[in-house]
Amino acid sequence: MNWKQSYIQEDTRSLLERPTALLVIDAQNDFLKPNGKIAETYGLVSEAPKLVKRLCALLSVARDVGIRVIYTRMVYKSDYSDAGTRARSRSLKALKEGTWGSEIIRELPPKQTDDVINKQRASAFYNTNLELVLRGYGIKTLIITGVATNICVESTAREAMFRDFDCIIVRDCVASGNKASNIYSLRFMNEFVGKTVSSRQVINVLRESSQIDRATHSSRLSAKISNQVRSREALGRAYVPKLDS
Repeated sequence: MNWKQSYIQEDTRSLLERPTALLVIDAQNDFLKPNGKIAETYGLVSEAPKLVKRLCALLSVARDVGIRVIYTRMVYKSDYSDAGTRARSRSLKALKEGTWGSEIIRELPPKQTDDVINKQRASAFYNTNLELVLRGYGIKTLIITGVATNICVESTAREAMFRDFDCIIVRDCVASGNKASNIYSLRFMNEFVGKTVSSRQVINVLRESSQIDRATHSSRLSAKISNQVRSREALGRAYVPKLDS
């Protein structure tokens, strides 16, 4: 796939040096499992195994280096009174609160330190507290993953850009039931919304940045200890007690 110059000119490393959060959008049973009500209808099942494997790897590294992780769930009341008039989940009887289908898949379980935000529309910002959470953490850059690329992922990325967050869309950690729609959406987001990169690029940058941070911290700690030792030696030389004759 040939990518035009991305909307964000800065390199991935510069973006990830800022306070960053990883968004996992709608990684739920109804979207990704073979017997999920939406997955069966819209063809996400074939994409799920590869997507989940890459997301697991990205999440592991992100957590290791201290990246904040935020999950979203598309979930509705049992009577779908909050689903709107055109929600397809209503006719499919999908994503109902308290059901297996609305739960996040067991391969990608949220940790206690992660945030989980429920939503009822494609955008994770619409009528949720996502922006308040991100502002509270001081987040500047979003790593965006999940499903579906051309619906919830793109809707969230657009609204993030409107709110002046820099977006990195991880192109092999998002999926759609329609390959043509997936490619078109990724190209659009790369040109007009954010920066579209591979999970390998993100993982490599996070690992390298972490190693640099650790080396810098170690160097500063060593210098601090050396200074303390020198100060004590100097103090010892300066203070020579008088001995009684």
